[in-house]
Amino acid sequence: MIELKLHSDGSERVPYQSGAFPLHLSVCTLSMYPGMSCVSHWHDDYEFAVALKGRFVCRVNGVPVPVSAGEGLYVAPRNVHSMEAVGGEDCEYLCAVFPAALLSASRHITDVIQASLAVHEAAHFLRLLPSVPQHREVLQGLKRLERIVYGNERDAELRSLGVIYQLIADLGASVRDEAALSEPDRNLSQIKDMIGYIRLHADRKLTLSDIARAGKLSRTSCENAFRRMLHVSPVQFLINCRLERGMELLISTPLSITEIAYACGFSSGSYFAEQFRKRAGCSPADFRKKQLSPQAPSGR
Repeated sequence: MIELKLHSDGSERVPYQSGAFPLHLSVCTLSMYPGMSCVSHWHDDYEFAVALKGRFVCRVNGVPVPVSAGEGLYVAPRNVHSMEAVGGEDCEYLCAVFPAALLSASRHITDVIQASLAVHEAAHFLRLLPSVPQHREVLQGLKRLERIVYGNERDAELRSLGVIYQLIADLGASVRDEAALSEPDRNLSQIKDMIGYIRLHADRKLTLSDIARAGKLSRTSCENAFRRMLHVSPVQFLINCRLERGMELLISTPLSITEIAYACGFSSGSYFAEQFRKRAGCSPADFRKKQLSPQAPSGR
């Protein structure tokens, strides 16, 4: 698990492998998140995920997309998405994220890419199945990308670009042939404003009125939008963000449980521990001990 860094609008600042080569590639496990579920977020990058072990459900703008081992998912930029394990079993997955700027070698190539990716963005997301030939090419390409990056191959950046260009071509064909284009939820813009506001200010005392005001909605409309698209109340989303931050601090700092509780916006250490146990199934102290043991899995 890594600390989620944010832009000023509340979108995720993707942690690239290198500032000079903006690609994020990692193998993640959902057990690194509270309740094996990462909180809804969004960013301006193109994201791919391939389930290596277990299953997950990704909610894209509120639409649940089930993904089993060997399958994958593409999520277009600026779509709100979250991920959770299925049936209480952990899931390991490969995650690849990059901006369009990574592929902009010339004005002509930029125009070609933008024209192709415009089709992808209109589809919002696409479930990738190994039984579909074009999908299989994308899934195999993502695994080739993993081998290049983690294998420290010679000319890795050039080889990575070659794979990503091929991904775009294969994905574009799949989207044009299969995806049913749809209009985004009418509250998508407000949801992004509200979850951005919550993430940026989760360590402060926030009320439902504060959250609704960030989305220029009434309290009732705010509640309805969260439940329809994110399947949680605004207050529970706030608690989940605080718990996710608490997990990060438990792993990365020597702060006491009470100090972490206050740093995350909880009113007391006991309330933090109560909510943590409900979501993660163990106490903060037990989680820290397990994750810092030599056998603990590494996060992304």
